[in-house]
This record gives sequence, structure tokens and C-alpha cells, in this order.
Amino acid sequence: MKKCTKCKEMKPLTEYFKQSHTADGKRGDCRTCCAASRRKWVKDNPEKYQAQLEKRKVSEILNEDQKQSL
Repeated sequence: MKKCTKCKEMKPLTEYFKQSHTADGKRGDCRTCCAASRRKWVKDNPEKYQAQLEKRKVSEILNEDQKQSL
């Protein structure tokens, strides 16, 4: 069990995403709070979010090309 840093609820470790550089290997905020935080960021930063999507699409295309050339 671990206490979420945002909602302050005690939850099992399965309710937290992995984060390798922390002592317990889990994020401080639970999956629910993390998702809510991400949704808020996407809503507040639509231009940055679109830029991330475009960058990801380009990376996927480049990776497909590299796989096909092997």
C-alpha cells in the first residue's frame, strides 16, 4: 500500500505506474490522478499536444522504414 501524493488515498502498488528512478520503483501519484493530470494538461496545452502527436507520427514512420530495410 502507498499513499497517493495528489488524492492522499492509500492504494495498492498495482494502482501506480512504474518509475525506475524512485526508491520503490513507482510514481508518487496514482494512475487515476496521473490520468486526470494528463487530461488537464492536454486541455490546457492543445498546441504542445498536437506537436507531440506529430513528432510521434514521424518517429513511427521512420521506424517502419528502418524495419522494412532490414
